[in-house]
Amino acid sequence: MDTRCGLNSPRIRPSLYGSRSPPDAQPALEKAKIKARDSILNRLESVGSPFSDNVLSDPSPSSGHTEGEEPPLSISLLTISDEKESDLGDHGAKQQLHADQQDQEHRLERERIEKEKRMAAEQLRRLETGGLRPPKQRLVTELVGDWRKKIMSTLARGNDAIVQTKSGNALRARDFEKVIQPQAWLNDEIVNGSLEWLDDCVNTSTTATTRKCLSLSSFLWPRIKSGQNTDRVLRRVGVLNPASFLDLETILIPICAGNHWTLVVVRPKGRTVAHMDSMNHGGSPAVLKTTREWVKRVCGDKFVDDQWSIAKLQAPLQINGNDCGAHVITNGVCIAMGVDPAMAYSAREMPLQRLRIAGMLLSQGFKGDFELGRL
Repeated sequence: MDTRCGLNSPRIRPSLYGSRSPPDAQPALEKAKIKARDSILNRLESVGSPFSDNVLSDPSPSSGHTEGEEPPLSISLLTISDEKESDLGDHGAKQQLHADQQDQEHRLERERIEKEKRMAAEQLRRLETGGLRPPKQRLVTELVGDWRKKIMSTLARGNDAIVQTKSGNALRARDFEKVIQPQAWLNDEIVNGSLEWLDDCVNTSTTATTRKCLSLSSFLWPRIKSGQNTDRVLRRVGVLNPASFLDLETILIPICAGNHWTLVVVRPKGRTVAHMDSMNHGGSPAVLKTTREWVKRVCGDKFVDDQWSIAKLQAPLQINGNDCGAHVITNGVCIAMGVDPAMAYSAREMPLQRLRIAGMLLSQGFKGDFELGRL
């Protein structure tokens, strides 16, 4: 399936509520988050040095001379006894020591304030993103060895099955062309295949005995949107009941609508839903509403309305009309790894990221040169 993201297609309207959730999506948990955010902001504003500006400035010694008095004798005309000179030397050394100690105290205080500000800012960001952390290093790095040659060679393989996805779907040259060529639009095989390997990576690299990440196919969204039952699909991937659903850390659902790829993110443990759109930071209120209704159907009587809220997941916006699918995969990687996408990559890295996605598919998973442990 050839899916396209056209810049001429209608843009999704931003939420009528701006950065706030709709009134019916402002449960007690959301209010608690707002209260916590305000507390952090107040702490940021109140952080300051106990030292006043005049203390921080260098003291200027008084000359002792006032207007109308006789000017003092020239220093060169004064004589000081050896004993007095020694006393003055000791006094000067003490003054210098005191000044050095003050400088040290001021420096330590400034460092403390800056550290508190950084910590408060990080707490605020984590609160707004549902606990996502900064990456340990950048996500998109240069290809090593002969990977570029291997990747480009797929374009000459004709109709041969080059490699299979985790679910057993064959990827051919026409599929790799969609991800390798910068002006091409990713198809379902590439997007779904990549998220399948992400699902496998997250769930096999953890010591937990239960599934932590669930990547669902793009073909499931029409069923969710129409209100159809998805229990059979969930049972097939080990989500047997509402309790196991609520134990998941991340659910990723890619959507292709209007020739544009976006990503639904549900974080059951954190009780949040989000819609990530690389052409619109706010996402779609309609998609968020549909997602919330689906979660409610799946959870049944385990769904507690006041516990669920809408998360603000920020990520780079695409800079052309072709990269929406690459953004969906890249954002999915970040969220599944608990990393803030806005701090992990830039839109200008997408040509290289496309090649890395192709290499990962050839490698059949996020392993070796494409492993995610470093993130």
